[in-house]
Parts: sequence; structure tokens; C-alpha cells
Amino acid sequence: MTIQPAFRIEHVGGNLSDAFAQRTMRVALTDTLGIASDQLTVTLDNRDNRIAFPSSGARLKVALGYQDEALIDHGDYQLDEVTYQAPPARLVLRARATGLSGLLVPRTRQLTQATVGGFVRQIATEQQLIPLVDPLLDILPLPESVQTGESDINLLQRVVRPLGGVVKPVAGKLVVSVVGLPRSASGQSLEEVTVHANEVSAWQSTWRQRDQYLGVKVQWRAPTGEVETVTLGTEPFFVVNGVYGTLPGALSRASGLLQQLSGNQSQLSLRMPGRPEVFAGTPLQLQGFTSAIPQRWTVTEAVHTIDDQGYVLMVTAHIWYLGRAS
Repeated sequence: MTIQPAFRIEHVGGNLSDAFAQRTMRVALTDTLGIASDQLTVTLDNRDNRIAFPSSGARLKVALGYQDEALIDHGDYQLDEVTYQAPPARLVLRARATGLSGLLVPRTRQLTQATVGGFVRQIATEQQLIPLVDPLLDILPLPESVQTGESDINLLQRVVRPLGGVVKPVAGKLVVSVVGLPRSASGQSLEEVTVHANEVSAWQSTWRQRDQYLGVKVQWRAPTGEVETVTLGTEPFFVVNGVYGTLPGALSRASGLLQQLSGNQSQLSLRMPGRPEVFAGTPLQLQGFTSAIPQRWTVTEAVHTIDDQGYVLMVTAHIWYLGRAS
């Protein structure tokens, strides 16, 4: 028996929820890593011209999955474009993830927060978002004291990127996480997803042969005087010589070097039946694929599509797999 795909699109405060349930011909959701705005496209059958014109800025809540299973939340979206097509008459709605607009306003002000986590919580409070900060980044010192003509999102991304961090406003939350250890739209830690070769209909991997390392170790001296180690990734490790004076310095060096060694050029593309638990940032474990390529990757883009042909997932992944960071 074939499992039937399912979805739920709720028009918050509006009257289109029934139309989504009864008239949807195609749902396409693109989830990307970082501050690039995720996009939702919904095609509706409007041959009888009975669908009311949706208002600009309408809020849509989306969940994906399969019948007889709990659907997985994929966040909130704000409608920003409507296209009419005919014949036959259709409405194509395009919406983008909510929560980004207020973070793009340039600001000039003194920064009173001492840590990255404190700054994230301040911004989230100002924008009425829920802050979610990875513990690895939460306690790190905020290296800036003044914000000059710069948006909150740009400043925050500039601060955390050298430390291996990524910023994503999604589903009413401001998520700041370590690449390879991010959170889903619901704020839950993303578990590693295993992909078997026999479930993939097509795949392609570009893998540089000189990419020898999948992990980095950097030592730093704690305030107690003890030498500790920042470990990012998995074996084989590149061990950096010397001892850094601070944790942020060691983390920045480890993250930047790991991406330089193994993340920027290598890429994996997969086409498979829909997996609603896969988000941008999900760690992937391959099984049954050739041993000539790495077996661990991190999803940088996930495109979910449901139409009359079924549920298809297209994945783009890179080697930004940090595994357990310590």
C-alpha cells in the first residue's frame, strides 16, 4: 500500500484554510541555511473563480508529512505575491518566512550586552521573537560595543559567522546556532538523518580529493591556566599548533579552518521521496553509497514538493558537519 503525502496550510486569521485543503494542486517549500528567506509556493485550482483574493501580508502556517502520521511543522510564512494563470484558472501564491523584516532596519546605538547570548535575547525581545542560542555561542563575549548604521541581523551574523555560527529567524524565533548543530523551526535540536542509497532516485557528489580532513582541534588556555581543546568535526582531525589565549579565538580558528579544509567546495545533491524531518542544517549520514565520498554532510538547502506525482525532496548538502562540538 502506497503511503499518501499530506500537508496542512493554515491561513491565520483568514478564510483560505478550506481552499488550501480542497484546492491545492502543488506545494513547494524551499528551506535554506542562514538568513536567506525561506520561500513557500502554493498553486490553487480556481477554475470556478470562487477563491477570494488573499490580502497582502496574509500569514500562513505550514506542516508536511504523510497521512496517518503526525505532520511536521515547517514554520510561518507571509504572503507577498499572487499570480493568476489561465487556462485553466489558477492562483499561485508565493510567501516568505516571517520574522526578518524588522531585523533589516539599520540602527546606530551603544551595545550594552556583554555576550552574544545577551545581544540575541535583546534583539529577540525588541522584535517580539523567541531567542534560541546554542550554548557554545551563548556565553561568548560580544566583540562589538557600538552599532553604527548596521541592521541587527547583519551585525549578529558578522559576529557569529567567524565562530561557526549561523543566524535564522523562523517561526517566531530567532535561532543562533553552530553550523551542523542547528535547530528546526520548532526550536528542537535536529537529529542526524540516515539516508540509504536504495531510497535515492538520483544523486551527485563533487568531492575534492585534497579534502583530507573532516575535523579540527585547537587548544586554548582557560582562565584557570589549564589548556583545553576545542574539537569540531570528526576524524580525521587537523591539529593546530600552539595555544590560543581565549575560547572565542580558538573557536574562530577551528571553525574557519574546518570550512576552508572541507566545506567550501565539496557538495552533495540528492533526489528522494519526501522526508519531512529534513530541514536546512540537518546532519546527514549516508549508508550504502560509495566509500569514495564522505559519509557525513550537512543540509544547506532542502526543497520539499508535493503535487499529483507525490512527495519529492531535493537536498543540497556540504561538509559543514561539526558533529558534537566540545
